[in-house]
Amino acid sequence: MKLTVLNDNWCARSDGLLSEWGLSFFIEHQGIKILFDTAYSGIYKDNANKLGIDLEMVGWIVLSHHHDDHFRGLQFHNFSEKHKLLCHPDLIEKLEVGTKEKIKNDFETITSEKPYRITEEIIFLGEIPKSNDFESGIYIKSSDLVRGLNKGEKIKEDSALAIKIPGGVIVITGCSHSGICNICEYAKKITGQKISAVIGGFHLLDQEKEETIRKTIEYFVKEKIPHLYPMHCVGFKALSMMVSKLKITKIGTGDSVEL
Repeated sequence: MKLTVLNDNWCARSDGLLSEWGLSFFIEHQGIKILFDTAYSGIYKDNANKLGIDLEMVGWIVLSHHHDDHFRGLQFHNFSEKHKLLCHPDLIEKLEVGTKEKIKNDFETITSEKPYRITEEIIFLGEIPKSNDFESGIYIKSSDLVRGLNKGEKIKEDSALAIKIPGGVIVITGCSHSGICNICEYAKKITGQKISAVIGGFHLLDQEKEETIRKTIEYFVKEKIPHLYPMHCVGFKALSMMVSKLKITKIGTGDSVEL
């Protein structure tokens, strides 16, 4: 499995690549090519070109959830053919009417609440069940937190990819609004494998409760996951706490991971 970061908040290279708040990956595994999320604008396309990646060769587009920093860039695509687009049905329903129609017209849309097998080894997890008592699965806007408002939104469509390799399952996430540990546990259940790597957003921003960060770290320690790549929505507080307990690798726009 090879994953190339087309966009992360942080740019790892100085050769003309750009970054913005958001996430986008180009994934290759056993001949299958996947575009996972598209960040906020068309930067993912420009970076792909600079990295020598032809997005026309993508067989699947997978979207983690409906937030603009993971989905909005798709509106600026320049695909010449209809590509398969896979996501939870709630994602499509949350789009504005005009955007919804454009997506339906431009792509061969496949939606699934249940796990969907792109291949036997590559699985879209669908809706993530709650399996612990410390991840709320509720998204609260940062501006609301600052104002002391705790009313949140349950993002049922937040999902992830599970890629089976001989050493275990690789979990690839967008923002982990479902809870990164909930996602990992579901990936283990669906694949019957232990976790070998977790790559993407863990949604542990600096506003997150320290107890949630601590219990997340305890989970990773218990699971003995050899490869952890926290990105995008992982704040400085969580990263500093992780460094003291875990072996993590910081990657950004332009980086590639091969497992």
